[in-house]
Amino acid sequence: MTADRPATSDLSAAAVSRGLQTRRLGRPCDARTSVGSTNDIALDLLDAGAAHGALVVADAQTSGRGRRGRVWHSPPGVAIHASLVLRGDRPLASPTALVAAVGLGIAEGIEAATSRGVTVGIKWPNDLWIGGRKVAGILVEARGFRPETPAFVAGFGINVNHAATDFPDDLADVATSLAIEAGRTFDRAAVVRHVLEALEPRIDDVLAGRASDLHAAYRRRSVLLGRRVELLDADEPLVGTVADLSATDGLLLRMDDGSHRHVPAEHVSDVRPV
Repeated sequence: MTADRPATSDLSAAAVSRGLQTRRLGRPCDARTSVGSTNDIALDLLDAGAAHGALVVADAQTSGRGRRGRVWHSPPGVAIHASLVLRGDRPLASPTALVAAVGLGIAEGIEAATSRGVTVGIKWPNDLWIGGRKVAGILVEARGFRPETPAFVAGFGINVNHAATDFPDDLADVATSLAIEAGRTFDRAAVVRHVLEALEPRIDDVLAGRASDLHAAYRRRSVLLGRRVELLDADEPLVGTVADLSATDGLLLRMDDGSHRHVPAEHVSDVRPV
């Protein structure tokens, strides 16, 4: 059960920037009413030379991408659809560390935005869960990646003010929102600010090669560690128990015969607890 939706939930550039406590993330902010994909716009900005921290945010997104090309649909007025331009000035040892940093920062930002009213877990490799249901997803992309001058776009979608009836039937049992979980609605611009403020130190640390607590923090938020899962390793179906996982090196699956199998993050898809 949720409270009535706010009369307005402004996602304009002015609303996002008002009181924003970051040095670079969200500066500048390009706010749109409706887009196909914020990642596509941010990738074009990246190609055009946009600076580190440039943000694209949209009230509605009609053809956003999930991992492995899945389509991400969302109605207007209730979600956050956003993408950040990220640039480093030194070689990046592990691009997947950046994915982990984005997931951690968004989880921390959501908890700050709800005044610790919810606990956010990470469903490896790129979904955020509350109470066993998906509340957010991330997608980090690059065009013509060059290790010596890393440049990425980090896209994220957060279900904020959805009511249960806003989700289609096929998502009703697997998706949730901040409003559903906290029992109240939220100013989406304020949620964006909290997320950007939590993301900035996480991203800065990875780009500077200082992410000393990244793995431990990531493992603490895992909703899969120790659980039995089924997944695809490339096209091969596997079932086993997650014995260990890493922010950068994938997961270690304990098979039913007692053997262990390493599954790299870049190969895996369709991870489901069973």
